[in-house]
Amino acid sequence: SSIAYFIAKRRAPKSRAAYDSIGGGSPILKYSNEQADLLRKSLSDRYGLSVKTYIGMRYWYPFTEEALDAIRADGINALVIVPLYPQFSISTSGSSLRVLQEEFAKKPDMYGPSKMTHTVVSSWYDRPGYVRAM
Repeated sequence: SSIAYFIAKRRAPKSRAAYDSIGGGSPILKYSNEQADLLRKSLSDRYGLSVKTYIGMRYWYPFTEEALDAIRADGINALVIVPLYPQFSISTSGSSLRVLQEEFAKKPDMYGPSKMTHTVVSSWYDRPGYVRAM
């Protein structure tokens, strides 16, 4: 939208300077991939589960829709969705989960209940392991 373009154009110089101060780019994808790898490894080590992890982002690559494409290509039919924000907020987790909900609703032939089941861990700020890590 034109409003989003205007906001992005106005914020770009400040964002560029902030990214320059931390090495030239956002570390979010790097950290997200590291978290996903550690989660996969932990589930394997603790429970003997062989799982795949996927990263889907709301506003940058890899987009949520790209993650869903990879999930379908891999023949996955059950998801546990874990937003990487520990707390639930309508503007963070809520926004990201809404994208998934919209994709699922638009394509019931791919994501309907008989095709794919899913559960959402909407917040985990109070999980004992997370609290101990803080």
